[in-house]
Amino acid sequence: EKEPISATEVAKSVNQSKSSVSHYLSTLSKRGYLERVGKQYQLGIKFLALGGKAREHERLFRLSKEEANEFARETGDKVRLITERDGNGITLYQAAGNHTNESETHVGTTEALYCTAAGKAFLAEISKKELNKYLNNNTLKRYTTNTITDEGRLRSELDKVR
Repeated sequence: EKEPISATEVAKSVNQSKSSVSHYLSTLSKRGYLERVGKQYQLGIKFLALGGKAREHERLFRLSKEEANEFARETGDKVRLITERDGNGITLYQAAGNHTNESETHVGTTEALYCTAAGKAFLAEISKKELNKYLNNNTLKRYTTNTITDEGRLRSELDKVR
């Protein structure tokens, strides 16, 4: 979120000494997980390999990638394949149709389920018991002017999605 970032800024955000953080950042940089940009650091491409490996473990990704591609071709729309973790939707895969705009999301994007079309599709398909548990464990926080923060209105929206 703060890239590029200095060792001082990292140290402050994790409440550690600058010398310790500098040592860790240097090690991560030498191993390719971070890249130096002047006196600052940003994520390195090597994290992509770890993310790709983690995604391959997801059965949903392996079984649904081609269907997402086909659906995007048929509809022309962007199709996002998400999985749920800790009440959030994590984008595993995106397929772009022929009339979609530049996406604000990318593989690995994590968003509250109730805030996105993909998340609402997910919530619309879980059982009422699971939905109640989700709503009891998550505060409907406003992210944009269109975010639904009222439980009754969200349930009504999920009925439409269903």
